[in-house]
Amino acid sequence: MINPDQRAAAFIPSAPPVVMDDVYTPDQIDGLLDAVRAGPPRRLLTAELFSSAEELMIATSGSVAEGVTLDQFLDPMFRGDLGQHGASFHPGADAVLYNEKLLNWARRYRKTDYVCARQLHFNVASPMKCQDPGHYDSPSFRGLSHTNTPIWLLSVMANSRLFEEYKSKLVAVVTWFWRTSDQGGFTYWPDGADKAPQRIAAPLWNRGIVAENESMFHRGESIGTPDQWGVPGLTFDSVFEGDPDSASGWRMRSGDTVIGRFATEELRWLFHWTALTFTDYQDFKRHVDHLDDLTHERVIDTLLRDLRGQGIGIATPSDPLHDEEFKMTLLRNYAIGSPKIYPPEAPVYRAAA
Repeated sequence: MINPDQRAAAFIPSAPPVVMDDVYTPDQIDGLLDAVRAGPPRRLLTAELFSSAEELMIATSGSVAEGVTLDQFLDPMFRGDLGQHGASFHPGADAVLYNEKLLNWARRYRKTDYVCARQLHFNVASPMKCQDPGHYDSPSFRGLSHTNTPIWLLSVMANSRLFEEYKSKLVAVVTWFWRTSDQGGFTYWPDGADKAPQRIAAPLWNRGIVAENESMFHRGESIGTPDQWGVPGLTFDSVFEGDPDSASGWRMRSGDTVIGRFATEELRWLFHWTALTFTDYQDFKRHVDHLDDLTHERVIDTLLRDLRGQGIGIATPSDPLHDEEFKMTLLRNYAIGSPKIYPPEAPVYRAAA
């Protein structure tokens, strides 16, 4: 049986990541910020993506500890979509989502001519600690993605490596804007989680990486210094939005109470552009014509057969996506390890016992 650390060591991208400077033009950057400002109030990343501490932990560390609650992961990082499935949500995002330069970077990375823009989202955070030991991004498979499948199940599918032939061939260009501090860089493990990492150090402004983040452990580092961490009054219902009292400012609020106001440069911005690539025309047609898509039923049947083949007795659940006992069985049996080596300049934050 493969152990969690062996699973983590096998997460190696198909090509080495490439670091790029001056990713966007000043007009494109202004357009991105305009798109953020025009959008709805944005929720915390943790609240947006996870419904329980177990789901968050399996996505970030591969294991589930007893007694852990989501409250322990309450940090001021917010997330929002600016485009999905090739559709732009605001004119300010058009020049980035359909960016010829980024499309060509994706072509070169995957060594194919067949590419389409897929998604554009952002994360924004004020100074905060990094509790993430390293994670890979939620993968997509033909027929299944985060839009129709729980992230915990996508993680199990990736960890099991039973669905590799269905895995979407994504390429990301992740770009950061943060020059207020030398604390707030990016660590990544392109040679596997058991090997030494590489690092993009802060300060960084309009610097990005072309990578296959669904197959590479990585993490954002702690932002700023401990005396700057956190926002008093932050809750899981807090939101981030443009400040109506400032044409260029931003604010966080909990209900009707404003808990923080910020200038653009007081926040670390991350813009994450994703392209979907195809090996050739046949691969493209297989994907867009849904000729061989996965379904939840196929996935559950495959996982059940695999577990039973390992001698693990498990009943077929009547509602597998909402059966907590079944979910925890999958999470335990397909757990994945986390990186072992960290930059001395950017350790993982460990809360005092």
